[in-house]
Amino acid sequence: MNRTFAKRSFQAMLTMLIVLGGMLLSNRVEAQQVSTTTVVGAPQQQQWLTEQEALAVLVTEMSGLKDQLQYLTPGTPDYINVENHITYFLSLYYGIEGGVSVPDAVGSSLSNNAATSTLSKSQLNGLYNEAVDLLTK
Repeated sequence: MNRTFAKRSFQAMLTMLIVLGGMLLSNRVEAQQVSTTTVVGAPQQQQWLTEQEALAVLVTEMSGLKDQLQYLTPGTPDYINVENHITYFLSLYYGIEGGVSVPDAVGSSLSNNAATSTLSKSQLNGLYNEAVDLLTK
C-alpha cells in the first residue's frame, strides 16, 4: 500500500511539474523580458555556469531531490521543502532551456512561479541562495 501511495504521490507531482513546465513555455516571451532585478537581486558580477553546464547541474540536483521524496512522508514540512526545491529548479531548467540567461532565470523564476507565491520571503531567499550557490563557479 505504501508503494502505491508513493507512486500516486510521485505521479501527481510529476503531473504538476508538467503543467508548470507548460505554463512556463507559454509565458516564454514574458520571462525573457524580466529585468535582472528580482525579489533579492541577481548578482550579475558572479561567474555563472554556462547554460549547458547549468542544465546538467539542475538535472542532477532534481534527480537527487526526487530520490529523497521516496523516503519522506507526503505533507510533512521536509517533503514540502523538497517539492518546493524541485519546482523551483524545474522552473530554472525550463527558463534556461527557453533562452533566458542563467542569472536572469535564477531571479525571474522566483517571481514568475505561481508555486512559490505561498512561500515566505526567507524561504524565497533560501531557494534563491541555493540556486546561486549551485549555478556559480
